[in-house]
Amino acid sequence: NGYYEIQVMAGRPVVEARAKGYRTKKRLVEVGKDSDIILDFFLTRERPKGIIIGSVYKSETMEPLFARVYIEGREHKVVNTNPNTGIFRVETEPGVYSVMVQYEAVSTPRSKISIEPGEIEVLTFYLPRPEKTKVPVVEPSFHPIYFDYGSAHYRYEYIDYLNQIADYLLKNQDKKIEIRGHTDSVGPEFRNLILSQHRAETVRDYLISSGVEPSRIYARGYGENYPVGDNRTLAGRELNRRVEFRILP
Repeated sequence: NGYYEIQVMAGRPVVEARAKGYRTKKRLVEVGKDSDIILDFFLTRERPKGIIIGSVYKSETMEPLFARVYIEGREHKVVNTNPNTGIFRVETEPGVYSVMVQYEAVSTPRSKISIEPGEIEVLTFYLPRPEKTKVPVVEPSFHPIYFDYGSAHYRYEYIDYLNQIADYLLKNQDKKIEIRGHTDSVGPEFRNLILSQHRAETVRDYLISSGVEPSRIYARGYGENYPVGDNRTLAGRELNRRVEFRILP
């Protein structure tokens, strides 16, 4: 009949009710000497979780990749693929998620998926070979611009400078530019990677609105992977919250 009786010492114990397939409930109660307490727990059924199963391969050779997978939505998870098979498996609460895969300096666009209770979503990703060289230092003619903590929007003070970059590109139609977004190391790594991409895309959108052809502008976020300042200090973190510019050959 679901009835249960237990004797406890006087005080403030936490009473927990749990059953397989139901959500656990806890309650803090005041128990006096020689007192009887009656508690009713109404447990709700757990919704079956969904499952995301994915595979990550090199696009040139179809070899499995040991990559990192970022899942953002109702739950936030970061997992690695199996280095031998390139496969990952994640259980999630039902809902809408974005999935991004990163291997060294290469990352996929964000894929949006919807997970229903008990559903299995199967994904496959193909990543190109990453560049062997490190990210080069920004050319002296285009210095970085900096961002406030947690913000993907450039500061108003940089409008004139962005106009100068747009003017350069409009006068040099053979030139292309890469916009590189970066963050400090505060907060989850996957959120910083997404924030850095948003910073780069915000600057790209401004240059496009100034008349530069979208095909000539590349935006890429590197998260917290390439700091130029010490993340243990306030000044260092401010230097790392930046966007860099590189004119492509």
